[in-house]
Amino acid sequence: AYVVVIDDLDGALRYSLGSDTILDTIRVCMEGLPSWIKILVSTCNAKDVGERLPGCQFDKLELYGSHAGKDVMEYVQMELGPLGPAPSVLETLVKRADGNFLYAKKATHLLQEKIDSTLPESLPHLYDVLWKDVSAFPHAHAVLQVLATAREPLPPSMIAAMSDTHDTH
Repeated sequence: AYVVVIDDLDGALRYSLGSDTILDTIRVCMEGLPSWIKILVSTCNAKDVGERLPGCQFDKLELYGSHAGKDVMEYVQMELGPLGPAPSVLETLVKRADGNFLYAKKATHLLQEKIDSTLPESLPHLYDVLWKDVSAFPHAHAVLQVLATAREPLPPSMIAAMSDTHDTH
């Protein structure tokens, strides 16, 4: 069997392709899949996703234990150092991360680079801020379109050629 993994499927509810969301398009594609292809998705909002994917089985996994907030705080303090932002900013970052290290890492980067002085409300909002940053690069959209539709991994040299850079790492 082959497994297709889709992370953050609830994020697909926010973007549309004409009148349908990306999630609606995925649902249509799933209907004709052979039985040897399985789809595993992650979502923070199983209720909204479940309404669009009738007949699918949802299992709740507890990813963040009771120490997640403390671990995120230690990580952020280590990354920002003793001269980091005020304690209230750190507490807000940890609260909004809600145990998610991806949010913690990217929000810490925003603070370090002073890309945005306010902390996004959640991971999807953080992606919106980062997308604006990526959009400043002239070839970003073309490269991302090719990566999203590629049927197999692309060699770094091809990605570098598309992005008009010479860095293959």
